[in-house]
Amino acid sequence: MKRILAVAGPTASGKSALALHLAEKFDGEIISFDSMQIYRGMDIGTAKPTKEEMEGVHHHLLDMVEPGEDFSAGKYVQLADSCVQDILSRGKTAVIGISGGKDSSTVAALAVAAYGRENVYGVLLPNGVQPDIDYSQALVEHLQIPHCTINIHDAVQGVLTEMERAGLTPSRQTVVNLPSRIRMSTLYAVAQSLDAGVVINTSNLSEDWVGYCTIYGDSAGAFSPLGMYTTEEVIALGAELGLPEKFLIKPPSDGLTGLTDEDNLGFTYHAVNEYVRKGVVDPAVKEKIDRLHRTSRFKFQLMPVYHNGLPMALTDETDYYK
Repeated sequence: MKRILAVAGPTASGKSALALHLAEKFDGEIISFDSMQIYRGMDIGTAKPTKEEMEGVHHHLLDMVEPGEDFSAGKYVQLADSCVQDILSRGKTAVIGISGGKDSSTVAALAVAAYGRENVYGVLLPNGVQPDIDYSQALVEHLQIPHCTINIHDAVQGVLTEMERAGLTPSRQTVVNLPSRIRMSTLYAVAQSLDAGVVINTSNLSEDWVGYCTIYGDSAGAFSPLGMYTTEEVIALGAELGLPEKFLIKPPSDGLTGLTDEDNLGFTYHAVNEYVRKGVVDPAVKEKIDRLHRTSRFKFQLMPVYHNGLPMALTDETDYYK
């Protein structure tokens, strides 16, 4: 079931600002219910959204009629219903890579709550034989979401084989990062093949803070709902959403060495969480966390561009051309 959020309240209570925030967060559109904003030319005293705000989020039922034109609540209902039907007909499908761990499970549960299970599509992406694939299967069955399984083994091996054929020896880092990048490419391929598919990132704050992710791999996505939640907060959120405990306590691993994330990092995510939220950390661990944070920021920045000093007649809302 697609969701419609109604924001109501007294004058000057912040309804417009809240509606704009929600629309930006959930990639939504705004239908005005204001009895004055529907009239053209009545901009003073009606708190109509600015030109910049309307460019960022699609607004409906503003400046619809002339002040002297007959208009009624009945006509408004007809127009509003038409807008709702149009928006719902263009609904997006959340595409999520499902590992069966706390992050992908919680993101999938959030997406079901926000968009309805029929608008969430899970993709299971084993690399050959995956011993814990049962977790992924159990999660999509628990949430009752449409899903598919795409084994990336042949794609990964195909790239490695062609590299060797070209006289290149794949490095250990290549072998580690390639499956993640092929998984993300596959998710985007699935999203582009569905009705308005959007890839949702499943990384959390703890992982991102120390750069425990692959650039153009699991760090990618249209947006990151867990990007400001630590591992412990993700577990609490998943529990609040009603997820069974088994999906929330499954230790994350790299899928290659059999080691957990914490084994590879050399410290616990709890230590990262305490440092991020409270500033409390063992000095030796602090040095490691700070170094990993500092050296991994490139994974979360726009691609650098050479600025040649030539004039730009146009601007956009990003920092890319600045």
